[in-house]
Amino acid sequence: MKCTSTSTSINTKCSSLLLFMLSLLLMVDTQIVCPCHDHRLCQRLYTTSKGSKELIMYTHNPQHYLNWHWQNITIVMTDGLHSDPGLMCHAHMKNTKFGLLVTGITSEVFHNKTKRIQYINSTYKKAVDHFYDVISFDIQERFNDLHERTMVIDFAKEVRTIIHNRMEITFNMPLCPKCSEISDSTCEDLSSSLYQVANVSDFITVEFCNINIHGPKPRVIKPSCVGRPVTAYSSVIRGYDEFILAGVPLSKIVMAVPWFGYDFKCTSLRQSTALTHCHTGESKSDSVHCPDQTIVGLQDILQLKLRHKSEAKWVEAYRTPYFDYMDFGNVTHQVWYEDFISVLKKLQLAKDFRIRGVAVMYADYLNYGSDSSQKYLADQMWQDLEYKPAEDHPPVHWTSSLAGIAAALSVVLILVGVLIGISIGAWLYKYKLSKKNFSHQRITEEAEPMTTTEMNHLSSDSNGTCKL
Repeated sequence: MKCTSTSTSINTKCSSLLLFMLSLLLMVDTQIVCPCHDHRLCQRLYTTSKGSKELIMYTHNPQHYLNWHWQNITIVMTDGLHSDPGLMCHAHMKNTKFGLLVTGITSEVFHNKTKRIQYINSTYKKAVDHFYDVISFDIQERFNDLHERTMVIDFAKEVRTIIHNRMEITFNMPLCPKCSEISDSTCEDLSSSLYQVANVSDFITVEFCNINIHGPKPRVIKPSCVGRPVTAYSSVIRGYDEFILAGVPLSKIVMAVPWFGYDFKCTSLRQSTALTHCHTGESKSDSVHCPDQTIVGLQDILQLKLRHKSEAKWVEAYRTPYFDYMDFGNVTHQVWYEDFISVLKKLQLAKDFRIRGVAVMYADYLNYGSDSSQKYLADQMWQDLEYKPAEDHPPVHWTSSLAGIAAALSVVLILVGVLIGISIGAWLYKYKLSKKNFSHQRITEEAEPMTTTEMNHLSSDSNGTCKL
């Protein structure tokens, strides 16, 4: 088509063509190019062939992903800020989904429905443009405020409406405290929120017991704050109970497992039978908030322990180790962390409850270098993720023990019944056979031979028939 112009205006057809060509140029200019050597690796991964159990690896600095044990990983979750494009290609090559973790949703966005819709749409576009397969929204901080939980539910439903069937969606939620520690109305509202959010998601990732409940007349059980583990064994069980009571299917729960620890500064120490309590300060009068702790990666914790020549102590109630040390300013610290033994016990708990899987936070906290001790720790932590129970201290659960005993007794009773039946049948057969032989013997003995006189009684009649 030839474009001609007049002194007053451009030809309408020519103008339309120019706009069309300009839009094509803009599309080409803004199109995200597949970073993989094989373009098929940029196709969205809807399913994997690694079974129904999830093993999610979180990362925010994926420098060593080639050293990961990829055979069981189902999802790699990144924040999208420091993600290496090669990680997506490698994940898809290993038949692993690529996930986008969305954090830091501002109150300005969260409290405005129009802005929430815009935010969800822009997040989805970002996920599509960068070849993500899963979007996970971290909303656990919003559970801190009772008045925001209604908006949490609205936000989750809006995410479901906009993204459902186009991409897998999940939510990161807190491992909630026991309802007896907060007011009844707050507990009822919290359970309802947990259920409704879980109901609109493909699954939920349950994080650690660091939620602060703010509701009417909150109850502060322990005004004095002390050092504590990231995931105490009892808290995990209690958290599962809360989700079960809220009606959340265990098949939708993924448990977060930390590969890091907490470093607390102690203002004072108090010795008890089980452990040394590190007091970190006093909580505020209107909440259960305590002074912040420093998060330390597992590889740094091991170096810290070796540097200060500290001895780890095991607390059976928490199924978690800790150690104390004094820094160069003569300030006492207490470090609670997870090692391969404590992680294994929590993985066994996840297996026993038959939840959907586990999420490791974070894969970057291990040292994959040449140091033998660090490499040994890394290998042990990865081997834990195969869900093998501890061989030295196998867990004992009375419900499973009773089931095993009942099954064993059933088998024994069946075998005993079969043996008794065979024995009775054999005895009856022998009895019948012996009775028959005895009867035959009696008939033979009682039958006397015929005399000559009796033999002569046998005669032939006129017709030649014999008569007795």
